[in-house]
Amino acid sequence: MVVTAEPLIRRDPVAEAAIADEAITGRLACDPARPWPLPPVGIGAWQARLPACAARLMRTALAAGLGPLVPDLLNVRLCRPIFHARLELAELLVRRPDGRFATLLLGMLPDRLGHVDGTSRVVHALNAADPPLLDGPEQVMDYLRWFCAVVCGDHGGFLVVERLTDLPFTAVTPALGDRLAQVLKPLTVHGRTAGGDWMIAGCLLHAAALYQVEMRVGPDGLVEMLDDCIALDNLPCRRPGIRRGYRVADVAD
Repeated sequence: MVVTAEPLIRRDPVAEAAIADEAITGRLACDPARPWPLPPVGIGAWQARLPACAARLMRTALAAGLGPLVPDLLNVRLCRPIFHARLELAELLVRRPDGRFATLLLGMLPDRLGHVDGTSRVVHALNAADPPLLDGPEQVMDYLRWFCAVVCGDHGGFLVVERLTDLPFTAVTPALGDRLAQVLKPLTVHGRTAGGDWMIAGCLLHAAALYQVEMRVGPDGLVEMLDDCIALDNLPCRRPGIRRGYRVADVAD
């Protein structure tokens, strides 16, 4: 994993443009038919942009010192989230040095770049550089889906689950499906405090447990868990998250 002293890397358009075609050609293994190992973070429309953006993003990654994480680039998808004014998210499907497929998630501003590595420091640094737009419930709920998916613990991310299809199950019995139907509920905004904090209830999957939670989202993007209780445990599911710099379908692999 590439670790930088600062959470964001200064972008240098001159340095990006100066990277020779020969430096990127051998890394572009464009394969739009290759399945993505996991769906995108559920924060709106992601656009497949291969091959139009492949060379540009490879230059950006190399100039930022992320080349060791991108030995081969197979596909690209992009999103402009509704909770930021300038931020563009790029997810790169790569073949890791060990031969497995995973994705690399980048948060890109015109002058800075963040490798979303599973820590909160990158998300908070992006928020400081491009203050989040959390003026309405839809923006806040999308932001929470993003934050919970990419800020990870040892057992993966904290996946917002609103319906059965959100769950990364390996198998579901009819009995389990019935139990889940009784527990699952969509994110619900309960209100906003005088200080601008949003109060939200919903369900989170972490490790193999499903939690019913109450959370607070501040106007600066700070997320705080106020209450949680386990609704179901020992679920037969994968543990998506970010491990060693890559977004993977199961951090246990």
